Amino acid sequence: MARTISAASPEGGAPQASYILYTYNQAAFVEEAVRSALGQRDCRLDILISDDASTDDTYSRIEAAARGYRGPHRLRVRRTPHNLGMDHFPSLVRLAVCDIIIHAHGDDVARPHRARRILDVFGATGASVVSSNAVNVDEAGAPVGRVAEGTADRTFSPDDLIVEPWRPGMTGALMAFRRSVYEAFPFLDPAYLALGHDHLVPWRGALLGGYVFIGEPLLERREHAGQWHRRMTDAADELGRREIARALHLAVTRARRRDLDALIAARPAAERAALLALRGRLEARTAAMTEEWLDLREGLIRDGLRPAWDASRAMPPVIRRARRSSRKLAGLLRRLRARLGGRA
Repeated sequence: MARTISAASPEGGAPQASYILYTYNQAAFVEEAVRSALGQRDCRLDILISDDASTDDTYSRIEAAARGYRGPHRLRVRRTPHNLGMDHFPSLVRLAVCDIIIHAHGDDVARPHRARRILDVFGATGASVVSSNAVNVDEAGAPVGRVAEGTADRTFSPDDLIVEPWRPGMTGALMAFRRSVYEAFPFLDPAYLALGHDHLVPWRGALLGGYVFIGEPLLERREHAGQWHRRMTDAADELGRREIARALHLAVTRARRRDLDALIAARPAAERAALLALRGRLEARTAAMTEEWLDLREGLIRDGLRPAWDASRAMPPVIRRARRSSRKLAGLLRRLRARLGGRA
């Protein structure tokens, strides 16, 4: 179900970015998130708010916050007929009308100049992906620190992301990207990568026009019970959490390799040498990460595969799929490691 609540006036011009705010069971926070989206200044946005069949009153609160809106932005409000889970956001990318898409969660609060600042960085750098710093806040909205230390902007290369595959500013709620991030590669949905899309989008940006991190905090990022990353790790001890993180990084690395192969196949022969060299560096890093992951798995085995980690039926399905993917990847990477060793 979808409806357009407000459309920008013709004299305002076409929207400059699609602002996708998506929600699920976030009734306690969503009205503030909606108001912060509608309050974006000095820009024209196509704002798409989508609720993923929440079981609480999230959608009614969205309607209350959006009711009577009159402003410079086009506003569309919708909810899915059934819960899509990880398929929710990819489905919304297809509904966006602009080249630049700004990502927003239903429990976070954007600062009024967030979209304008992101648009300025896209224009100045030609980047394909832009993310920003944020202030972490608790359930009551009290600050509890920043996502990343420092305030300097930085551009990351593919090699930077091979060396360190995850950085705090790569959280999905902080990101914006161009449509090419989805269209120049295999479409990014759970069939391509079970979870960890936050990791893959900056990689694709770095391969295309660049990935830029804005050091200034542009939103308040909520920390509260029930977030999916907490469900993924809270039941595990420290060793289990480290193993989960490394398994996720390996699954993402496999998707990065697929992305790179797709890009190599699409480029003229004259442009492939640099990409092939990059693939070699990715393979070498993957072999090293595999060793780290296997060490952690052996540690879990020695520790008796604690029930809190091994009780797969207690995990969300997307996490179970990621674990199966990582096991398959282990065999592939052992073979890759042997092949690389044979070259030495």
